[in-house]
Amino acid sequence: MLYCILMIYLIVWAFICSLKSGDGWAFEHLGLETDWQFSNYAVAFSKIRVTSGNVQANIFECLINGFVYSAGAAFFQLMATVMVAYCTARFNCTLSRIIHSVVIVVLVLPIAGNLASQVEIAQMFHAYDSMIGMFVMKFGYSNIYYLIFYATFKALPKDYMESAYMDGANHLVIFLKIMLPLVSTLCGAIFLLYFINYWNDYQFPMIFMPSLPTASYALYLFIDPNGSGGSIEVAQNSALRITAGFLVFIPIFIIFMLFKDKIMGNLQTGGIKE
Repeated sequence: MLYCILMIYLIVWAFICSLKSGDGWAFEHLGLETDWQFSNYAVAFSKIRVTSGNVQANIFECLINGFVYSAGAAFFQLMATVMVAYCTARFNCTLSRIIHSVVIVVLVLPIAGNLASQVEIAQMFHAYDSMIGMFVMKFGYSNIYYLIFYATFKALPKDYMESAYMDGANHLVIFLKIMLPLVSTLCGAIFLLYFINYWNDYQFPMIFMPSLPTASYALYLFIDPNGSGGSIEVAQNSALRITAGFLVFIPIFIIFMLFKDKIMGNLQTGGIKE
């Protein structure tokens, strides 16, 4: 409860500060007597502009790019994780054990210094500076959620598969129409977590998508005095910087409040066919 109170206090404090004018108040009290500057949001919305290479984008275009990038990357990574976890959990063969061991090793051993090679490979396969290319790069399964899906599929009774086999279903039909719906609640929760993670990611779009700036990348440039997301005078105004942060925070906060029950949802397995 104390942690929640602290987080709520910081959000409220930041929102009030975003409605102030000038600077130099960051470590003062709330200062409710200060004149409200609701125009800060209009100013920040109009001033956030990204200049990256030969591309100029406003905050609206960055928000659209952010939604497309976050949703697409989350979907492709989720599907790769679910499919590989299902195959390794349900088919006991040498290849499954090798893939499972590779995931464990990748999660345990940190891989550092591979950014330059990633950029080179992305350029080689024409995936650099392309939204489709970014989706292909995110089509991976070496993440902690693989272990969650792996344990879930392992725990599900095999009676589901055997009943479908008796009815003449193949492996693809069993996965798409039986096993995948059984973990739909878990898929929704992890998709939301992926989406939030990619929405807040500015480094990957900055490096791999310079012509398709996202909202988080625009915010990074805006709050950087040496960036190209606004003038230096505007970027050094703390009130406008916090206001810009709220402009990026509000969409993901609304999405979280609408779908927060997905994170808390329980896995429903239904009944077994007799």
